[in-house]
Amino acid sequence: MAEEQQGGFYRVEVIASLFGVTVRRVQQLTQEGIISTTKTKEGNRYELAPTIQRYVKYLSDKAYGKSKSEKEAELREQKLQAEIALKESQGEMHRLKTEIASGKYIDIEEVKMDYSRFFVSFKKFALSLPSRLSGRISGHCDPMEIRSIEKDLNAEIIRLLNSFVVAGCTPEEMEKNNIRFQAKYKQIEENEVRFEEIHCDDADYLIVAFGSMARIGQKAMELAREEGIKVGMLRPHHVVAVPDQSHCRVCRQGERYARYRIECRTDGGRCPPCRER
Repeated sequence: MAEEQQGGFYRVEVIASLFGVTVRRVQQLTQEGIISTTKTKEGNRYELAPTIQRYVKYLSDKAYGKSKSEKEAELREQKLQAEIALKESQGEMHRLKTEIASGKYIDIEEVKMDYSRFFVSFKKFALSLPSRLSGRISGHCDPMEIRSIEKDLNAEIIRLLNSFVVAGCTPEEMEKNNIRFQAKYKQIEENEVRFEEIHCDDADYLIVAFGSMARIGQKAMELAREEGIKVGMLRPHHVVAVPDQSHCRVCRQGERYARYRIECRTDGGRCPPCRER
């Protein structure tokens, strides 16, 4: 014992007695890495000062915080939750991209343009109501009373329009947006009009079609050409900013082509949908 004390290294029984625990508990603390042994000539021994310091730190962490294993478990759980959240956000982003590509969502600029057009038209219609109403009742009321009704109704409509807010814009702001969008649309018309002319030089008849109907129309044109019927085709590549006389020579020669409407025939007469037209 004297040699052990002089060297500062002690057997497990001494450490267990010093800590007030069993030998088995000291061995568990050693296996968990809380305290450690040093190999000496007499075998594995515990260095007194470092062992006490590490054991005191272990007790302090346990009393005021969490043990190392508990902290590691908590960190692993946080990491797992973060990975799950990342995968969920990636999945949501992929879903949104897929839905946008499929056309489920509309571009916000298009929505703003549609709202602008609607409210400009609605404003013009609403402001025309008082004068139209005055014309309807002019033969049934006193002219002074009609003018008073028209004035009151006009003021009420203006008050209602001023309180109308859509997408954070008043009707006046929406009208400004509409002017801006119209300028953008005009720029698209000048620079982005794309179309295809097929056999239009000698055509007596012209098919105008877009998208999948254009493929059907092109086949019909080819069949008609085989029969000696001079049919041509004008195929716009998009329905926004369609070609007009400023872009397309076929459009400039529009008076050459007569307009026909193909109607179906059933039992010698029109089908119900055609009869309703």
